[in-house]
Amino acid sequence: MTTGRLVFPPCAPQCAIPSLPRVLVGALMRRYRTRAGLSDQQAADIVKASASRIRALELARAPMSAAIAGALLGAYGAPDREVQEARALLTHPGHQHHLDGFAPSGAWVDALQASARAALVYSAGPLPASLLPLPDPPASANPGRRQASSHGCRTLLLLHQSVLDRIPDGLSLLVRLAEKGAITMRLVPESLAEPVALLTEYTCTAWGWDGSNTQRLRRQVYVTHHPRQAQSGVDNGRAAIGQRQLLEDAVRRAMPSQWSLAQLQQAVVQQQSSAEAAGSRATRQAATVHAATQDSGARRPA
Repeated sequence: MTTGRLVFPPCAPQCAIPSLPRVLVGALMRRYRTRAGLSDQQAADIVKASASRIRALELARAPMSAAIAGALLGAYGAPDREVQEARALLTHPGHQHHLDGFAPSGAWVDALQASARAALVYSAGPLPASLLPLPDPPASANPGRRQASSHGCRTLLLLHQSVLDRIPDGLSLLVRLAEKGAITMRLVPESLAEPVALLTEYTCTAWGWDGSNTQRLRRQVYVTHHPRQAQSGVDNGRAAIGQRQLLEDAVRRAMPSQWSLAQLQQAVVQQQSSAEAAGSRATRQAATVHAATQDSGARRPA
């Protein structure tokens, strides 16, 4: 991850939307704490604080210093890279809702996914697995039936219908996950313009959520990745109005999941058939060239 530069001016401290660096680092802290098998109280003992203070930090409900975040992440066994990135994020002044240049590595994607009740992804391809909030496929599931992942994050993947004309790498894996009920996939009609980036909305309400729409809006984080430009950004609050409207429109216009899955299954089968046919042609051509070479060698005078 690169922390990038801040574009939007800071909000007032009394803003109801949590400051973005605190949301990101809080999610990362919770992820590494739970991986280390530590309770809130055990983590609190490390920095001589209370368990409620640890929960408030992880939920971005309290100010967080770079020193405290670094001490806790280090105690949890987080790699130095993530510790330094977290400290750098927290050095940005004020109450921020936009970071330009946020390139989420696997650790940050995992942290956001683990903190999220739901993830909504919109893309026209390609689909880099390292940037997608994908659960482990369940051992057994009925096709079309929702199966919760181990952390409770539900993933809805919106694919622009143009992907049927240029099947992106990794689509067959996503189709298999949808068949097992691990994720839901819906096609967005071509009447909507293609998204120019891979856009993911995380609703970070897996804990401490009162179920209200207001709380949901407060806890949403948007990660935008431009594959062709190798650029990323992350937003929440007022800086994410455009992303939120784009996703709401796509969800409203998206095709039913069962119909979409059938179309995607057919596209994957056609892609595999085309690849097999191309492989067979290449094999025949190679055999023909080899036979011609052998025949030419046999006719050559000694």
